[in-house]
Amino acid sequence: MDMNESIDNKPDEVSERLRAMVEGVTEAGMRRDGRPVGAERIEPIPKRLTGKQRLFVSLIIQGHSRREAYKNAYDVRTEDEGTMATSAHRIANYPHVKEALEKGLGKLEDALLMDEKETRRFVMAELICHAKEMKGESAKLKALELIGKSVGMFVERVESKVETVSVDELKNELQHHLELLDQVVKH
Repeated sequence: MDMNESIDNKPDEVSERLRAMVEGVTEAGMRRDGRPVGAERIEPIPKRLTGKQRLFVSLIIQGHSRREAYKNAYDVRTEDEGTMATSAHRIANYPHVKEALEKGLGKLEDALLMDEKETRRFVMAELICHAKEMKGESAKLKALELIGKSVGMFVERVESKVETVSVDELKNELQHHLELLDQVVKH
């Protein structure tokens, strides 16, 4: 008996066996939370902001960096900047935290646009903060440069000298250039 003949005669039986094998594999490889074994665990994300998340959002809106806000809100005792930055980034990207940040920063932007002096103070405070806290020299220098430009320390001066030339002078100069050109062509 040929294998093709047995498959052709009993397609329902073959499909049932395949279905049972697939279901058996799926059920054996599932965790209690319904995700496949070996899959990355996802932390449950609360739908409402916790107290620490509210403080985190508030600190960012007040002008702190994500890392500083995380350190203050979660009372971090570690000195590892990479861990704090990663954790702060992860929390800031939770959907409900992100939404709260967008709302808060949107209100802040509206308020700043209404008051030009306050905007100037905010920008200067941020630049000063960056100038003090940045580790890289280029970032510090750029912040200091922007501060200097904002207070008028570096005024770019462009001098332009305008000469008035009469029409007769232009005609004479053009005639002279044409004569020189004719001499070059003849030789």
